[in-house]
Amino acid sequence: MIEILSQLNWNRTSRNTEISVGEVDSVGKVFFKRSSLINANNINLHINSFEILNSITKKIDGADSPLVIKELCNKNIIALEFISESSFHDLWKDKDYLDSKILSDVNSLFFWLNAFHNSTIDDKNDNPLCYVDFGPKNLIPLSKKSAMFIDPPIEFTRKKAYFDFGTLVFEIERSMIQTSRFNLLFKIRSIAKNWVMSSKNNDIYRLYINGINNHVLEVFKRYLQFYKKPKPLFELLRGFLIIPLLIVYIILFNIYELFNRAKYFK
Repeated sequence: MIEILSQLNWNRTSRNTEISVGEVDSVGKVFFKRSSLINANNINLHINSFEILNSITKKIDGADSPLVIKELCNKNIIALEFISESSFHDLWKDKDYLDSKILSDVNSLFFWLNAFHNSTIDDKNDNPLCYVDFGPKNLIPLSKKSAMFIDPPIEFTRKKAYFDFGTLVFEIERSMIQTSRFNLLFKIRSIAKNWVMSSKNNDIYRLYINGINNHVLEVFKRYLQFYKKPKPLFELLRGFLIIPLLIVYIILFNIYELFNRAKYFK
């Protein structure tokens, strides 16, 4: 196994993550994920999280998730079943990908997250399991009626579902910015309201907004931990750019939502 891992060519996909694809005789193509957030002390928690995700997606019609290959996991590396299809985020990078298709994809993201929540309620009084950090990078469309959930959190937690919807909105809007789809930002909020505001329940709306704000705070905190990254100086400079933008983002959209709140709850 050590020999296989030493031969991999790694590609960085984010501040914390590198990926590689390798061929293993007994398995075939394997997707390897190496992360600064994974270590020998918590790798079993990550493996367990993938297994929990497998058990959840089996309950959802049309849903799937990659199998974890335990014998190839090592230290800060997770080995998974290889999936050749692209996530929604990767599809949106294509400049020829139509805006109308993106808006349809956004509805799909809410649909599948809602299905995930509904499949994890064991008792009618329970809160569902929340994905915690669910967004366009966590779902791969396989067809119009099927999708694959990927990259689960290290631990699922039980919260009100609309808190998770707030996290999803921020992650979608971040993807819009990263793929230069600025014209769709306010349309994303309109789609979100169709999912969140149908009952015009003030408590639901508050949870949704708290979910957005809380996730922005979590991203803010990640940038403050630049000293833990492989290139701390680069991350510090990046933080000086991103943190003011996060502050502008949270002020702008909280003002926008204040007007919406006054409109819906007058």
